Amino acid sequence: MADEAISYMKELNSAAPDKPFFVYYVPGGSHSPHQPKAEWAEKFKGKFDMGWNELREQIFANQKRLGVIPANAKLTDWPDSLPKWRRFRPTRRSCSPGRPRCTRATRPIPTTRSAA
Repeated sequence: MADEAISYMKELNSAAPDKPFFVYYVPGGSHSPHQPKAEWAEKFKGKFDMGWNELREQIFANQKRLGVIPANAKLTDWPDSLPKWRRFRPTRRSCSPGRPRCTRATRPIPTTRSAA
C-alpha cells in the first residue's frame, strides 16, 4: 500500500507539478484482528458496563480534576442523531469474547418515545 501511494504521488507530481494533491493513507485502518484476544479483553471485563454516555461523563470529570481541561468547561450535548446507551437491549450492552452477536452492529430498541 505504501508503494502504491508513493507511485501515485509521483504520477501526480509528474502530470502536474504545480498543482497540490491529497493522499489519505491509513495503513492500519483495515488490519485484523478487529477484536482483542480473549485474555486481553478479560482484563477489562466490566470496566465499561456503564455505557458510553456515562463513561464520557466520567472521563470529562476526570480531565477537569486533573486540570487537563478548564474547570468551567462544559461537556457538549449528546447529539440527537446518536442513540443513548440505555436504549440498547441489555443483551447488546454486554459483549464478551466469543459471542458472535457482539460482532454485528448494535441496534437501539425501537421506541416511539423520546430517547432523551
